[in-house]
Amino acid sequence: MEEANEWLDAIIEHSFDGIYITDGNANTIKANRAYETITGLKKSEVLGLQYGGAGRKRDCFCQRFPDRYPGKKARHNPAGI
Repeated sequence: MEEANEWLDAIIEHSFDGIYITDGNANTIKANRAYETITGLKKSEVLGLQYGGAGRKRDCFCQRFPDRYPGKKARHNPAGI
């Protein structure tokens, strides 16, 4: 199982596509180098943050990076949808 996890981690990390993974509670658990390049955000900055969701009490993208989501803070919609 450990070998399979290492193999999967290598695929994710070396993908040219930005990969961003959350758990069932929208907590960031993984992001790869391409994600860093595309967004300008470091993995260390986003790991553990919750992605969106009105009323969340934990640190999330809108609160941590308000300059990246202008006008979205009131709706708490970091994806701009």
